[in-house]
Amino acid sequence: MLKIRDVLVRYGVTKPTIYRWMKEGLFPAPVKIGGGTVRWLEADLEAFDQTVRESQGQCKAQNCSEVYIDFNQLFKENEKSMLDNVMM
Repeated sequence: MLKIRDVLVRYGVTKPTIYRWMKEGLFPAPVKIGGGTVRWLEADLEAFDQTVRESQGQCKAQNCSEVYIDFNQLFKENEKSMLDNVMM
């Protein structure tokens, strides 16, 4: 089971980004283990990673870009917000 900081490092994003992705239905929800503590299951994150890879691969094979762009856009938006935070 992974802590939020492990998830943040794994994906190179901020905590608000993870929770925004969850709200948008793009990212797996954590498991509540008590006292307000949550952890992500490795299997859930591996399934998410596989879904992203398959979506990107299918789009490349079908010469489409919609899903590929959606995930790339998520990371681009996060990079911008991270840069904005650094510049403050």
